[in-house]
Amino acid sequence: MNPMKNLLCVTGLFVVCTGVLACAEADEAGPTTNTQPDAEIGITVDTGSPDAGSDTSKPDVAPADTGPSCVAGATESKPCGGCGAQSRFCMPDGKWTSWTECAGEKASAECMVGDKRESDCGNCGKQTDFCDSKTCTWNAGFCAGEGECTPDDTESTKASCSDPVSVRTRTCSDKCTWSAFSACAAPKGWFPMENAPILGRIFHSAVWTGSRMVVWGGLGASSSVKNDGASYDLVSNKWSTIASSPLSARRQHASVWTGSRLFIWGGYDNTATLKTGALFDPSANGWTTIPDAPLSPRHSPAIVYSPATKEVLVWGGCASGYCAGMASDGAAYNLETNTWSTLPPSPLAARTDMAYALVSGELVIWGGRATGAVMLLDGARFDPVARTWVKFSEPAGFDGRYDEAFVGTGDSLLVWGGRSTDVASSAKSNGAVYQPMVGWSPIPSPADAMFAPSPKRFNSAAWVGKGKLWLFSGIPSTASDLPATGFVSYDLASGTWKTEDLTGVTGYRSRATAVWTGTEVIIWGGANGNVSSTFYNTGAVHRP
Repeated sequence: MNPMKNLLCVTGLFVVCTGVLACAEADEAGPTTNTQPDAEIGITVDTGSPDAGSDTSKPDVAPADTGPSCVAGATESKPCGGCGAQSRFCMPDGKWTSWTECAGEKASAECMVGDKRESDCGNCGKQTDFCDSKTCTWNAGFCAGEGECTPDDTESTKASCSDPVSVRTRTCSDKCTWSAFSACAAPKGWFPMENAPILGRIFHSAVWTGSRMVVWGGLGASSSVKNDGASYDLVSNKWSTIASSPLSARRQHASVWTGSRLFIWGGYDNTATLKTGALFDPSANGWTTIPDAPLSPRHSPAIVYSPATKEVLVWGGCASGYCAGMASDGAAYNLETNTWSTLPPSPLAARTDMAYALVSGELVIWGGRATGAVMLLDGARFDPVARTWVKFSEPAGFDGRYDEAFVGTGDSLLVWGGRSTDVASSAKSNGAVYQPMVGWSPIPSPADAMFAPSPKRFNSAAWVGKGKLWLFSGIPSTASDLPATGFVSYDLASGTWKTEDLTGVTGYRSRATAVWTGTEVIIWGGANGNVSSTFYNTGAVHRP
């Protein structure tokens, strides 16, 4: 027996044996014809091959499954982890060892070999990125399967629309497909207006006739008072001047739309208060003077039109240019008879700068300033049919003010902001709603950030539409009589404030007029401060 061969069998360094006994039996049987002399390693390896002269007529027998085979001494490696490597080795029995642990991974690896990731891209497309096997960083794939548009994008066209304002729109869905075009309608947001053919101004009249806005009178640059006017066509975005007025130039006059004509009365011409008036008919582009009222000359009175009695109701106001004296009486002008009649005495003291509106068919008056700049909190309503006054309660937890924003909705009077002295720091940021059968309800202040730099403001443009109170620009308490940007809305049903988009509008002015058409607001005029040398003849339209 060959001792070396026996040792190799025992130790199993290169040849796998079935046991020591098998090795011994092979040795005792002596060398076979199918052995090779020991070569370099001094061993003989049984190849398991038959002699050339052996019997080959045996039936085929399927070899036993002994697992993956390899060439003894061979090695293999493959990438792993973060661009590391692992290896395995072929044993003398022709079988592989297990793979070694992953070694040499890169600290800067972003991904593992063989990783891939999928992400949304483009217009609802998908992008598959692959891990680079050499650098273990991501290789960006291509965006595939994109849709035709980006979600929430809109497109508009004037095709098939009969007027120059309306458009048809379509919206991209969350699946990146276009909806069908809508019916023709006016677009939403802010839109510029053509500049007016009259000079910029404040303290002017501005009314909506049902098809156009009419502007007349006011105060312009160099303290000049005006007696000219213009008409703005919303559909064509065009202005035209109106016929010359028989009235002298004036500012802070009483004005109201009667349903067919613009009524103008009183005012101040920088020298004296006035008591003359006239009616403007936009359909005929003509003026008609009216008789003098049975009232003393004045400016800044409360004024409404009563459809029930076909009367213009005028009450209170300043009896002199800078309000050294104030009035507490009123009168009614009847459009059908072209006559005036005095109103019954009011339960309210003389005042100016009050909030007023026609509410449930009645003239409602609240607050204002008394002589000596005393702020007032009381109010009353006048029934033009019964010819009676009723004084109502003061709002709880509210303070007096002037230069506030106030708007009538038909069934309520809304009051917001204003100031209690002639300095900006006294500006207010809260408000209240009065309804005859309910009383007063508070309007809370918006957060500072919603109406920055401060929601405490006066001389803001205000209107009510789509169930909301809207406030634009004005002078904040921090600005020393300089207007600031800002646009907010207050939802009257939910009681919540919202910051609105200013894209497309200049963004600031004081004492601008705001005319609500039923579907949009037209903001026009104003100045760059409370006391200013810059007066605007520009404006903008906003459709919510």
